[in-house]
Amino acid sequence: KKIVMAPKKKYVRFNLSSPVVAITPRKESLQLSLFMPFDELNDSKGLCKNIEDNVWWSSAGVELVIFSYNELNYAMGIIKQAYDYVS
Repeated sequence: KKIVMAPKKKYVRFNLSSPVVAITPRKESLQLSLFMPFDELNDSKGLCKNIEDNVWWSSAGVELVIFSYNELNYAMGIIKQAYDYVS
């Protein structure tokens, strides 16, 4: 399936038929908002946060903030789970 990048003013969202992840750059980190239920996520390092009740991202259920390039591979695995959930 084709992923479509949808840049917005403060974040970039990546979509299939529905959103997969929104990435918001911060001063010293990247905030990833994943559009899947928190309870379906396999987060072996315990770095993700449940944001299902957050009104900002009405359909995002998971937040992951990465502070280092070294965390990028782990973040890609989390994003893959959201991709698989949406597709």
